[in-house]
Amino acid sequence: MLVGGSPVTVLRLSSGGAALARQWFAGEAVSDDEAHRLLASRLLDRNMALPLEPSGSDRPTTIVIPVLDDLDGLRSTLSSLSSSSLASSSSSSSGSPPFHIVVVDDGSAMPIDPAEFPGIDLVRHERPHGPGAARNAGARSEAARAADVIVFIDAAVVASVSAISSLTRSVRDSVSAVAPRVRSTGQTSALERYEAIASPLDLGPIGGRVRPGSEVSYVPSTCLAVSRDAFDEVAGFDESLRFGEDVDLVWRLLERDHLVEYAPDLTVTHPPRENVVAMAR
Repeated sequence: MLVGGSPVTVLRLSSGGAALARQWFAGEAVSDDEAHRLLASRLLDRNMALPLEPSGSDRPTTIVIPVLDDLDGLRSTLSSLSSSSLASSSSSSSGSPPFHIVVVDDGSAMPIDPAEFPGIDLVRHERPHGPGAARNAGARSEAARAADVIVFIDAAVVASVSAISSLTRSVRDSVSAVAPRVRSTGQTSALERYEAIASPLDLGPIGGRVRPGSEVSYVPSTCLAVSRDAFDEVAGFDESLRFGEDVDLVWRLLERDHLVEYAPDLTVTHPPRENVVAMAR
């Protein structure tokens, strides 16, 4: 028997199944045998096993970055993504996915100057519509229509090109959305030290399938890769929600039998809240 997973499960195995499980946990690959793949799926569904590496392939990807009065955060995020990987011509030669970036200025008091960010598509809202509406606008823009995978990244997130590449490869036929671990930066103030170990964006080191009642019941849209088909099927983010719109999106994907994974071996960073008032809000 195997005991574990999330929620905790007891799974009785045949002698043959136990032998397979031992082989897989030792690092052997799952074969194409239907019975073997069925057992592997059961282990994955119960969070009793995790895939070691993404099994998907590079797919056309658009990165959507919503911004509201955080120009420095936007600069930080764009700086973390190598400029050489953003042009499809250079990324194709280097083997990286053809990232395309859409920035959505959600009604910032000082509009973003497109001249500062050449090669980036800019969508501008004259007044704030909220984070869900901003992400939807980016995903539905003309520049994002050809994307098979949409990666939502909040301004001020620092993400390497390799992490985003692995994230997009993790979105495949059987998995519709994947999120990395979001670590907090800074260790100076008491608030920074607290968020380094208890940030609400950091869901911990244990990965697996996301579902209510499990170790990871949702994933934030701070950094989230979603397949275009699944995103369109659930009509994107609920624009009436100003908070929790990412939890709502994930749960609606799950209601439609889409699989969502949390991959803590892939990490991005996000600065902590500036003060206790922001944290309480």
